[in-house]
Amino acid sequence: IINMDKAAHEYLLMIEGADGVRVAPTERFTVGAGQILEYPVRVSIPKRVLSDRNQTLYFRLQASDRPRLRVTEVGRFLAPSG
Repeated sequence: IINMDKAAHEYLLMIEGADGVRVAPTERFTVGAGQILEYPVRVSIPKRVLSDRNQTLYFRLQASDRPRLRVTEVGRFLAPSG
């Protein structure tokens, strides 16, 4: 995550694409001015709601203090077989 602004921002990470999708460790974090942050996440989806083993997810990142600072990226969730 690259904060190219001259001020720090608190960001909210939302994941959409499946009911009950959860992200860990947290959905809110701060990125300092001009800072680059690697932010690995662990995504879990209840097995009962998976329609396919290969699920499209949408990662939406938005600054809490400046809602116009936002981006959406597409990712894949690959459920374990069995």
